[in-house]
Amino acid sequence: FRAIPGDAEVWNLLKWHALEELEHKSVAFDVFRSVGGTERVRRRVMAVMIPLLLLLMSGTLAYSVARDPEACRQPVRLVRETYRVYRGPIFRGLIPELRQYLRPGFHPDDIDTNALLEQWQEELFGTKGALVGYLK
Repeated sequence: FRAIPGDAEVWNLLKWHALEELEHKSVAFDVFRSVGGTERVRRRVMAVMIPLLLLLMSGTLAYSVARDPEACRQPVRLVRETYRVYRGPIFRGLIPELRQYLRPGFHPDDIDTNALLEQWQEELFGTKGALVGYLK
């Protein structure tokens, strides 16, 4: 995720959003359990949703590329960059993370994100944080 180049302001927004998601990563999971959601249902739904998510991501990527006039002019570059996307940090990091959700007894808190939370809180809202100037 962090290895992908991009505009610093966009990355600050994405980090802030990811920070918010990590802080509340267990809420929907805990609500599901508290209203009677079973382990069996959770695992079956995830077994269906993981391939659908990957298909949706692939479709979105294909649509985005198809709408890019520059991509059509450079087909070799298009193939090379598409290959790099699938071999890159998003897909390579995402698939092993998603597999954990299929494990019996899994809970989102099993994935330790404390170091990442602390790092992004400091980068964004610490003394010299990138978003400190936006706080009221």
